[in-house]
Amino acid sequence: MQVENNPADKHIARAKEKPLGWFEDLYRDAARNADLIPWADDEANPNLRSWAKTASGQEVLGSAKTALVVGCGLGDDAEFISRFVPEVTAFDISETAIAWAKERFANTKVKYMTANLFELATSCDFVFESYTIQALPLDMRSRAVARLPEFMNPGGRLLLVARGRENEQPLADHPPWPLSRADLSPLDAVLQTETFEDYVEGTDPGIRRFRILYKKP
Repeated sequence: MQVENNPADKHIARAKEKPLGWFEDLYRDAARNADLIPWADDEANPNLRSWAKTASGQEVLGSAKTALVVGCGLGDDAEFISRFVPEVTAFDISETAIAWAKERFANTKVKYMTANLFELATSCDFVFESYTIQALPLDMRSRAVARLPEFMNPGGRLLLVARGRENEQPLADHPPWPLSRADLSPLDAVLQTETFEDYVEGTDPGIRRFRILYKKP
């Protein structure tokens, strides 16, 4: 649910000025009201859930022993993945978001932690990234994308879900800034693309999505 004239808009508008800091500002000012977090739906990402029902999704999740959720927010995606994967780590740069997630899932087996994408050192069998890279401005995007393979064990998989755009398509002044194939070139250089889905989610007018499964050699 999103609130009309959402106070979050003022933080989103500052994304270029505070490309990492605005996340904490948004979660803190929401004061535990999830309606004020634009991407919080009180359930796992539907693009993750539908993928998990496919043969590919079941094979990947069923074979993974460890998983990492990038920019986990309030934890719904991490909790969903923990149904399939024994050890799940989920991180977010916002201390408030992590504290909130721990409160929501007090008996969780997920390891929640506050961490910076550019500083975290870990590797897992399965990495899930959705909507985090698209919230970063272009001058940070290539570095952020290049970090993702570093979180993957050899033979591990990365599932990336984001808004999609053509390479030449202009970007708005504020996020979400959709990803292009060119934005993903650091992944193409070191990972194998197993599936690339380009589709429209929803109607009126719908949102173009990329859902991509990569494998690390």
